[in-house]
Amino acid sequence: MTMPVRWSDLPDDLLQLVYSKVAGPLNRVRFAAVCRSWRACAITSPHASPPVLPWLIFIDTREDVNKTKVYCPEDGRVFRMSLPSQAVGKRFVGAHDGGWVAVLGHDMQLAVVNLFSDVEVPLPAKNMCYLGGWYNIRKIVFSESPTSSDCILATVTSGNNVALCRIGCPNRGWTEKQLGLYLVDIVFCNEQLYGLTISEELIKFEIGVDKDGRAVLSSKPHVMSIRARPGGITQLNNIIELHGKLVMVVRTLSDEAFLEPFFKVFELVNESTMAEYAYKWEELVYSSKVAGPLNRVHFAAVCRSWRACAMTSPHAAPPVLPWLMFSDACEDDNRMKVYCPEDGRDNTDVQNI
Repeated sequence: MTMPVRWSDLPDDLLQLVYSKVAGPLNRVRFAAVCRSWRACAITSPHASPPVLPWLIFIDTREDVNKTKVYCPEDGRVFRMSLPSQAVGKRFVGAHDGGWVAVLGHDMQLAVVNLFSDVEVPLPAKNMCYLGGWYNIRKIVFSESPTSSDCILATVTSGNNVALCRIGCPNRGWTEKQLGLYLVDIVFCNEQLYGLTISEELIKFEIGVDKDGRAVLSSKPHVMSIRARPGGITQLNNIIELHGKLVMVVRTLSDEAFLEPFFKVFELVNESTMAEYAYKWEELVYSSKVAGPLNRVHFAAVCRSWRACAMTSPHAAPPVLPWLMFSDACEDDNRMKVYCPEDGRDNTDVQNI
């Protein structure tokens, strides 16, 4: 009689293959917790984690200031995470892959710290008081991982100017340039800095280095030629990088009760064949393939055979749009809303633990 193979006795090459398919820090921790041999595989594996939906961070000031809440789309649950001491009592103003966050204190001191390792990146200039007030610095974006000396931080100041800081430039502060633009958001995409104005103009910035090694805007910003988007201009827009492409998220108000917000997502598409405009905003329509955690749950719920297929399928889910989180102070404190682009609606059944 053949003895069954124990999980701990699986060959190393097979374990490495399995681990390479495990996405996200939470599932990788679960993998390592199975047994000693699986934990050894997790420690020594050369495989990077497959892409996952980002965790969403939000803070309830009525709770413990030493902790924050993070929403994990993999599990559809909210977890409480202890904060590094450098982030306690500060506001999150930016983030980068790998658990890196930028936090700003009421004293206008900036810190870049990793939520998982507690490692803090030394900054050439922590004091941001001369760039604006605490509420004026709404967002800081990273050109690449903050562990690189070439990483550039960018923000929009209270004067609606763009300020830059290169991490690898010792003893030098932020540089700021007046633009005369009403910017509502900025983002790095493929190491290029872009800005979005209140009138939905897309601005491309050129970044250079001055004689002191500081990052500076080296030329006049370029206004990209884009065909006007159908549906009119709103003032509740954001611009993000999605799979190496520029995407604009437009938040509008519905006609339903309580005027609940909803979102539309537009991708920047090259339209160079047109004589008048080089680009256009094209609304993203959800793929007919089964992608994303919510649709895969719907698929598995059809019947037993479909559920068995979902459990044994070797196919990874196609890329999906990130879920968008917003809060409603009038609702249950133990719940939050996340907007799911798969369904085009908000889901209110996400409950804290």
